[in-house]
Amino acid sequence: MWLVHSGHSFAKLLNFYNPTGTLSGVTTVGIVIWLLAWFVLNRLWRDRTISLTMVNVPAFAGLAVGLLLTFPPFMDLLQGK
Repeated sequence: MWLVHSGHSFAKLLNFYNPTGTLSGVTTVGIVIWLLAWFVLNRLWRDRTISLTMVNVPAFAGLAVGLLLTFPPFMDLLQGK
């Protein structure tokens, strides 16, 4: 992971479970951010009619970017390798 190197204190902060290393923190933080976003959007959109296109286009764009970033060649390109 390009943001989390073993020597940085941020990596130590994300190490919730030693056998998995920083992956445990990254996944946990990701889930917490997702739940917070869900909560905030629920409060904002509770009594409104929201266009499905306005939600689906950014959601699928984020999904596509997230999927691309799981492949090493794309991450290597971002890291300048």
